[in-house]
Amino acid sequence: MRTVRGTVAVAELDGELYVFGEPSSTGLMVDVECYAPAINRWSKVEPLSQPLRFASAFTVKGLPTTKRFLSYTK
Repeated sequence: MRTVRGTVAVAELDGELYVFGEPSSTGLMVDVECYAPAINRWSKVEPLSQPLRFASAFTVKGLPTTKRFLSYTK
């Protein structure tokens, strides 16, 4: 990765890894990076529309799913 991050979320799509999350000490960020293992290269892609904290990521049937999920404390 080009940007040092403290916590990240990672999702795989079409053989590439998409990484986003907050950096270690500078606050929230919207940058997203993509790793292409076939050519061993990192690149920046379209940023998030808003910064996220404690994010998670996954794909469903090969489609990227980005959705905010709420957690409840009982």
